[in-house]
Amino acid sequence: MNKFLKIAIVIAIGVFLSSKTFAGDPDRSGQAGATQLVVNPWPNSSGQGGANMASISGVESMSLNPAGILNVRNDEFEISHALWMGNLGVSINSFGLCQRIGKDKENCLGLMITSFDFGNIPLTTENAPENTGQTYTISMLNIGLDFAHRFSDNISAGFLLRGLTEGIPNTQASGIALDAGIQYVAGKNDRYHFGVSLRNIGPSVTYSGDGLASYGLLTGTTNNVLLDKPSEAFDLPSILDIAGGYDIIVPDSATKNTLSVNAAFISNAFAEDQFAVGLEFSYRGFLKLRGGFVYQNGVFTASTPSAFAGPCGGVSVDIPFGKDRGNKEKAKRLAVEYSYRAAATFGGTHTFGLRLNM
Repeated sequence: MNKFLKIAIVIAIGVFLSSKTFAGDPDRSGQAGATQLVVNPWPNSSGQGGANMASISGVESMSLNPAGILNVRNDEFEISHALWMGNLGVSINSFGLCQRIGKDKENCLGLMITSFDFGNIPLTTENAPENTGQTYTISMLNIGLDFAHRFSDNISAGFLLRGLTEGIPNTQASGIALDAGIQYVAGKNDRYHFGVSLRNIGPSVTYSGDGLASYGLLTGTTNNVLLDKPSEAFDLPSILDIAGGYDIIVPDSATKNTLSVNAAFISNAFAEDQFAVGLEFSYRGFLKLRGGFVYQNGVFTASTPSAFAGPCGGVSVDIPFGKDRGNKEKAKRLAVEYSYRAAATFGGTHTFGLRLNM
């Protein structure tokens, strides 16, 4: 057995065993903060429910497996816009880029920025609990920096450091989180895919600011003073993700099409564990259709703990351009992508993306 595969298996087992002390505990649901870190803002991977983590590539991999940025030829740029839960008025905007570097292109750097827009919210106070006639906004921003290295033709690993900030004008919280992942390919034409990622590992985060203070009377006095109310620290929503995939059909002299099946086990530290399956068909590298289902305990009941109902799907149109557009290995490509995730209660989530490969 390849020594790198042995290393990958040892790492996967070690991470899995160590994480079981905090993973998959439904009794801890709702106790984590910064849950925007678990939101996948990209159309390609969300169309399969994240089941393609083992084979994910490019910018989108910075949300699921930081090792995947090495699966681009040179440079990749991507932007996306998601309409979260139908007509709730919440949108997610993301931008990312990654570039192969080094003498043999065995390293890759990536940058990802995600911003949440909640619109204007009516401002209420203790003295005006109905409406003050003013509004406020919620700020929520994540910035990640990714580095990945290819150890051989079969195995690569990556690390991503993410900074997060969230809050309202007078109360904010900020923190850092670390993601790590590996990808392994094997078999003829690299048909078999294996991946492990551990995400959102970092110190607890605490809110601070004037919004936590209020005027009150000290015991035994008549003085009205400003009292600070410390915020309880919250943990980050850590996730262990183990995934595999198989390319049923690969391009050869007889066909230019690809058919891949993927599956993932997602162990959440502060929620029920999830199982995701996905399927993607590529017609001549031009049109890609994908679908998936994410199972979680209770997903078929009215009291499901997940915001999503399970089914998801998407489509991509990948267009080559430039003077080398007839050469698959050298052509620049522009892709328009879309995904839909069905919701359990509200409207589904629509995600639109535009990707450029250089």
